[in-house]
Amino acid sequence: MTLPSSGQISFSDVNTELGRGSTDEMSLSDAEGGVYAPINQNSTDKPDGIAPNSMSEWYGYDHNAAPPLTQGVIFDDPNYYPASSGPEACNPTPLPPPDPPPDPQPLDMWYEGTPGVGDVIYADSGGNSTWTGFFLWWKINNGSVDLAVQLDNNGEIQQTYTC
Repeated sequence: MTLPSSGQISFSDVNTELGRGSTDEMSLSDAEGGVYAPINQNSTDKPDGIAPNSMSEWYGYDHNAAPPLTQGVIFDDPNYYPASSGPEACNPTPLPPPDPPPDPQPLDMWYEGTPGVGDVIYADSGGNSTWTGFFLWWKINNGSVDLAVQLDNNGEIQQTYTC
C-alpha cells in the first residue's frame, strides 16, 4: 500500500510499507539507506537517502511500484502466428488461404525491461493483462529492432531471437 502523499506518516506506516512489523524499531537513516529493505527506485516518490533524513521524504512512497512499461508492437495474425521457431517468426510463411493473406497486423503491446528473457509482455498499458504466448514464437518490435520472442502462458519471455 502506498504511503499517503500528505498528512501524517508514522514510523509504523513506514515499517509496514517496507514489509516489516509495524512496531519494529527503526531509524530514518537506516530506512532510507536500504538497511531494512532496498528502496524501490520505481516509486515516483522516494526518500533521497541524504542527511538530514525526515519523515516528509516518505510521502507517496510505494515499495511495490512496478517498473514503467514501454510501448512496442507485436505482430498477430492467425495466417502467420504463432510460429514454431524464432527464424520462422521473423520471416513467417503464411498459412493456406485466404489467397494471398494480408500482411501480419501490428498490435500495441507493452513490456518491462529490454525486452529480454524473463521480461513480461502485456496487452494493456497498465500491465494488468499479460500476452498469452502458449510457449510459441511471436515477432515484436521494441521501437528500434524486430525481435522474435517465445512467450509462456503468463506473457514471460522464455527465449529471444534477433531478426
